[in-house]
Amino acid sequence: MGSSSPASAEWPAAATARLQPEVLADYLVEVGAALVRYGCPSYRLEEVIRAIAELEGMRAESFALPTGVFLNVLAPDRPPVHRMARVKEWTLDLGRLTEIDAIFNDVSERRIPLTEGLARVRALDGARAPYPAPLRLVAPAAIAGSTAIFLGGGLFECACGAVSGLLIGLTWWAGRRWPRVRLLGDLVGAMIAALVAWAAVHLRAGAAREVIALAGVILLVPGMTFTTGLAELVNKNLVSGASRLMEAFVTLLSLVFGVGAALGLERWLPAPSEIAAPHAGLALPWQLVAVVAAGLGLAVHFSVPRRFVLSAIASALVGWSVSRVVGARAPAAAAAFASSLAVCLYANALARGLGRPAQLFQLPGMTLLVPGSFGFTSFSELVRGELAEGAQRGISMVLVGGALVMGVLVANALLRPRKLL
Repeated sequence: MGSSSPASAEWPAAATARLQPEVLADYLVEVGAALVRYGCPSYRLEEVIRAIAELEGMRAESFALPTGVFLNVLAPDRPPVHRMARVKEWTLDLGRLTEIDAIFNDVSERRIPLTEGLARVRALDGARAPYPAPLRLVAPAAIAGSTAIFLGGGLFECACGAVSGLLIGLTWWAGRRWPRVRLLGDLVGAMIAALVAWAAVHLRAGAAREVIALAGVILLVPGMTFTTGLAELVNKNLVSGASRLMEAFVTLLSLVFGVGAALGLERWLPAPSEIAAPHAGLALPWQLVAVVAAGLGLAVHFSVPRRFVLSAIASALVGWSVSRVVGARAPAAAAAFASSLAVCLYANALARGLGRPAQLFQLPGMTLLVPGSFGFTSFSELVRGELAEGAQRGISMVLVGGALVMGVLVANALLRPRKLL
């Protein structure tokens, strides 16, 4: 864990009498495990643990992974205290991340004792979701339908994407109830997206099959996992970053095999009568409606607290508008950098003004920018033997992902949020 010597270290001064190191270690490991469970990046988690320990006049050395957290609490004239917590399930839950941030603020400012803070952290798992189950089922449909419009589809493609998103949302609901189903969620979801696209071209000649398939699959592609993994590597969290990139790789393989299985079924099914011509896409007003719908869907999907739903929509609008303006005149990587920079500056400014975690305002906008479709199509082309096209799209995915990470880093340098989360 750590090699620092308590005897030789200069210890931070505590605001009040220190807790016992064992009590602090128990609190830190539970807070750390909760942050891992709700999607906090490892480099931010480690900063939070260090800051909390310094408030108590001690030092904490932590090592966070997507599957757990290890920590070592060091106090003057006391032996080190070690703790470890294993995390088996994790998700992106901005509502609970915001609650943990509020608990951290109350404890650090001495409004509540640490024991009460620990009890509140433990109660988060049993807390009710901020949105009812029917709305959480509809949210994936709104995201997928909006994505079809972003990809140049028309109203028919939007409707088919929404159907695909609704069916994928049902598989997520089944996965929450039956854990074994969750293991096959990506594979089944990809098959659903491909089969809905197949059905669409039989219902309407000339439907944009690839747009419909990607609109459904985009819910499953690990774009945020990939981008977060790159950010972890940039921040020298090599093990955590490599783990997230491997998770993204395995998920992409599941998606490609799911689509491949659906294509295999088509050999025994009727072929479409007409290949779609390129679509011009819908007009600007429809695009704006799609952005608002996607922002609402993302707010529900990530459990954004209801009072911050408008900020989620605004985050999506910032990312989309900058991407649209810059992308018309610059390469995809440049547009990704500019959009990421704009979204993160917006998020950091709100985080400073409202005293909330920057992730709360950043994630909805960043999700619309992640290079998910690049990764999925590159893997699909490699599986079909189209090596040159697949490699080119794969390189584009890495460039876009790197540009997004650079946008985050530059934004933090220009306008650093006061909050650690």
